[in-house]
Amino acid sequence: MITSIHIHNNNKKFKRLLKSILKNKNLQINNKLIVVDGSSHKNKCENNKKVCNEFSQKQNILYINQDKWDKIRYFLANKTTLDVRFIRLLYSINLNKNEWNTPEARNVSSVVTLLVSSINDTVLKLDDDMIVTQDLKIPENISKLIGIKITGCPDFSRLEWIQLYLKSLLKLKAKQKNKNEYEYIDKFAQEWKAEEMFSLINQYTNLITPPIWKRNKNIHPLIFPQRDELSGGAYLTIVHYLTRAMFPPWYEEDWFWFKSIRKNLDISFVSSGILHKADKKTILNMSALKKEELGKILTLPLRYTNKLTVEIINEYTHYRIGIMEKYIYLFNQTNFNKDLSGSTFYQVKAVVNYLGKLRDFLVSIDPKQIIYQYHNFKKSETVWINESRKLIGLLTWENINSL
Repeated sequence: MITSIHIHNNNKKFKRLLKSILKNKNLQINNKLIVVDGSSHKNKCENNKKVCNEFSQKQNILYINQDKWDKIRYFLANKTTLDVRFIRLLYSINLNKNEWNTPEARNVSSVVTLLVSSINDTVLKLDDDMIVTQDLKIPENISKLIGIKITGCPDFSRLEWIQLYLKSLLKLKAKQKNKNEYEYIDKFAQEWKAEEMFSLINQYTNLITPPIWKRNKNIHPLIFPQRDELSGGAYLTIVHYLTRAMFPPWYEEDWFWFKSIRKNLDISFVSSGILHKADKKTILNMSALKKEELGKILTLPLRYTNKLTVEIINEYTHYRIGIMEKYIYLFNQTNFNKDLSGSTFYQVKAVVNYLGKLRDFLVSIDPKQIIYQYHNFKKSETVWINESRKLIGLLTWENINSL
């Protein structure tokens, strides 16, 4: 079995994950680790490499950073007969970017896994903010995708965190009944008290919550609902499926990848075994908000249709614009709440400002550019599907270490 881990900058999280893997006896049988480091600075990579060296006596680890990835690509370009279009595609994938680029790390991970594996080998995929618990058990003879039920930090986009923030503020004074307008977030809003939602927001984001929630010392441990879908942060598959699709360069890349390979494919779930312990997320980050919204506009239509047209993109863009305008209106209503402290009042004003800018960004989107990006990716994915299977078992663990 191969466990493939995607890491970025924080060597403490990485070390925490490795320790949890070593504690799980179910993962110690013929388990090899591939670590793909997408850190933004060389000193961060060095810190992560030291962690690998520290654990190398206990665990077979193959460490891949940009330097090693360059050597792998050079070998494939000069020592194999792979299609030149596939080589160009590999050279377009890079790890050393200033911000965490999850899709590229996932694609590098797939390539390296293919190179050192057999077609039916089991693969466990993990992000570095996960913790493996003792409950995780790997089924034998995997032949399909297997999701893992994840507890801990919910996997929200920034706009979903903003919506939860809004719902909690409104619920504080019951200014609005919770309706099923956004199903997953509404599960929280319906089941939890405002104080419980504030506790979650305070733990996992940098949004400023009203001090009133701190007065309640009897908040029960939070058990939140999980999405009934696969998560790119933790899942099981076999090597064969890594050749069936490529991760696209936009937000929600994992959903898109799962959609591409799950046609006529049964999916089951391991009941438990992974804890998601994420760092605090900076919510008001305009670059990240824009990236996430573009990803939503690309993937939302594809949940219901296999084509993208100008009309379809305009429809979904207008839908997202409507969400922004509604949130702006409702956030402005919360500022009539006398329980909001000064800092929370100004936080709400900042959120409204960002939502306004995000709305303006959506208004300016050119649907033709989105369609062009989508079709370019599909061309690249066709090359990936045709050529990536030729990578299976092409190198050994020792071969890559010696590059």
